[in-house]
Formats: sequence, structure tokens, C-alpha cells
Amino acid sequence: MIEKPRDFIKAIPHLSFVQNKDSVEFLKARHRSMSEHHFFSEMEFSTDRDEIKSWAPLLLEGRDDDTPIAATKMNAGTEVDFGCVAKKLIHWLSKQEGCSVHTSHRVRDLTKTPEGWAVTIKDVATGESFIEQTKFVFVGAGGGSLPLLQKSGIKECKTYGGFPIGGQWLVCKNADIVSKHHAKIYGQAELLGICFLGEVVESIMRGGDRGLYLASPLV
Repeated sequence: MIEKPRDFIKAIPHLSFVQNKDSVEFLKARHRSMSEHHFFSEMEFSTDRDEIKSWAPLLLEGRDDDTPIAATKMNAGTEVDFGCVAKKLIHWLSKQEGCSVHTSHRVRDLTKTPEGWAVTIKDVATGESFIEQTKFVFVGAGGGSLPLLQKSGIKECKTYGGFPIGGQWLVCKNADIVSKHHAKIYGQAELLGICFLGEVVESIMRGGDRGLYLASPLV
């Protein structure tokens, strides 16, 4: 299905970074517990600023020396371009017998019929709507899955829920800065306690160009 996995997945170290005394103790305990499992036996832990700087130089640049910090590092991390994966899978599907792919179309409604399903579809480019009849429907629409399940009327949809998370990306393409950072770093959001759902800084390759992406979630 996918001939060149390197097109969409690349090795890159994964780091977790914390600051302040309580968070350092938490990360130390987290490392101790996780490293007992063979999946994470090679995870490194450090509170040494010089060592952390060697892992991710930009983390220490301009940072004061008084606040306790710590980080863990896993060299077996990966960077996945899910957009590239989706394009390759859709391309493969489009080549299969009896399969066609239509982009720029949006499913507006699902109605159960004696023969299967009536699917109301809108062509986003032309604004035209039409109905297709099918025996089966597979819903794989990401964040749009829940509204489609609700429109289907199936009883199973009543047990599903969603937890919306939004955010924004800040992108740096300055080559001098990008060259100093080769890692994916998870920060710890103060308002979310011990959960690593804070800022994420990662080095990402998109379209042959590498950049730094800072994600700041808005829950």
C-alpha cells in the first residue's frame, strides 16, 4: 500500500520538559516507573542543565538559572506526517477496482433505507447536492464523525461523546534557529496539573522544508 515509509515517518527524539520543584519530582517518579517497562528502559532522565542543553539547545537559551528544571529523553521517537499518509492511502484506494475517490465533497445527511443508506452529499466546488444509495457506510471523518453518527440515528451513537481541543501553531522557518533544534518536546501545562497537554515544540519536515512548530492548546 505504501512503498516508501520514509516519506511519512522519520526518527526524532521525544523529550518531556518540566520546571519548578514539584514538577521535577513528578517527572523523576514518572521516569522511574516508566523505565521499569521494557518499552521505556532506555529513557533518560536529567536535571543537569548542560545535558538538557545538549538535547535541546533552545530550551536553555535565555532561561534563568534559579528555577529547577528536568527532562526525559527517548531516542526511539518518531515524526509522522499524517497528511502524507492520508494522501498515499487515498491514492492506493483510487487505483483499486470498483473504488473511486471524490475530494471537495461533504456528507450532509445519512438516512436509513430498506436497502441500506441514502447519503446526502454536497459538492463544495459547485454547491450542488445529490443523494447516493449504498448498502454500507463507514464513518471516518475525524472530528466530523460524531455529527454524522447522530444523523444516522443508530442507537450506538447515543453512547459516544467528544472532548473538543483547539489551539494554534506558531511556525519558525529561520534556518539558523531551526538548525539548533532536532526533537519533539512536550511541556506541562500549569492549569492541567500533571498532564502533558501543554506546549509542544517540534521539528517537522513538510514538503521538503524543515521548520519549528510551537503548539499552544486551548482546551
